[in-house]
Amino acid sequence: MKDEKIRWIGKIHNGTHNFTVTENDQDTTNFLEVTTPLDLFKPTLSHKYKVVPLFYRAIAENDIREVFDQDKKERVGMCIPSASLGSIDHDFAQKRLFVSYAYQAINHGLSDEEFRGLISVPHGEQEINFSELFHEDLCFLVICLSNVPNGEFSIDRYIPSLVEHGYIYDRHGSSTKIAWNPPKLEQSNAIKIRPVSKKFAETHVVSKLLTSAVAYNKNPILKFFFLYQIIELLIEQVYRLEVESILGEISVSTDARDSANYRKYIRKLQEVSKENIRIGKLINKYVEDNVDIKPLGEACNNFLESVNIEQGDTLDSHFYMVRNFLFHQARDLPENASDLLESIVLEFVSFLPILLNKYSPVSRQDPVLPQQP
Repeated sequence: MKDEKIRWIGKIHNGTHNFTVTENDQDTTNFLEVTTPLDLFKPTLSHKYKVVPLFYRAIAENDIREVFDQDKKERVGMCIPSASLGSIDHDFAQKRLFVSYAYQAINHGLSDEEFRGLISVPHGEQEINFSELFHEDLCFLVICLSNVPNGEFSIDRYIPSLVEHGYIYDRHGSSTKIAWNPPKLEQSNAIKIRPVSKKFAETHVVSKLLTSAVAYNKNPILKFFFLYQIIELLIEQVYRLEVESILGEISVSTDARDSANYRKYIRKLQEVSKENIRIGKLINKYVEDNVDIKPLGEACNNFLESVNIEQGDTLDSHFYMVRNFLFHQARDLPENASDLLESIVLEFVSFLPILLNKYSPVSRQDPVLPQQP
């Protein structure tokens, strides 16, 4: 139902903010009233919501986006700039879906612990527009828990997808320092997110590395370095899985001590210790479906051409060669190659959500490889 009397009355004391929904006739002496010109819709259904603060560099008031699950093709929420929640001068102000999600954004923004450190109240104010409480680059990611699996939403599992679209989760950060500015979605486009596989446990490490890599960093070499640590993390797991598999073969082999077979297993162990081999196995064996590496590969090859290195045709060749150049010859990076390296970073950030979503420590069948002479 619509309720024109909805407003938030709160008291500020020693940096603690406590707000409640109330009626107009309550005594508001010494209290702060938070207002919005929006005609909010307070839902009557008992759906639960999770609201998460995100930053987006120089976001516009009209950049309100529905959020869809990439795999299920279903809407799971909405992402709303703080400025949109205190204004009717945008395209969504009269839309039923928006004012329903806006109510949740405002209610959680004023009551959830995660937002308290982000609220800034001018001294002596008794009434304030909601949007004036928060930085203009802050967004409210509102997720309807009825629309996500098991009614659970862990932000760490969705950070790779959100970063791909320019949204940064860092509740202690400052949006004025955000350097990440990927190509903006078209106005009519929704944010499509996919979770990191539940078979991958170290999502907090990935979140930290992604934030370190792109949120506040302008140097493309450092961006690549931080992002590559995610690949390092994955291929460490690949190494452990491969060694366990080889040791398992030895344990059931009846002729493992035969000199020919002994050398075969030694060669296998030596092979899997090579970083480029493990990158190849990551893509070909430990990703549940085939993933499109062509855009990343083209970006890598454009860069390799600019530094006079032979191009490759697989992730364990072109991508690994970029890694080698930057780790060992970054001092020789031509000035005109920086933009090409930035293109690799952009493609890498777009590739990661798919890779992490499809990753599985239960391997697919080993691909058939040509015999070495």
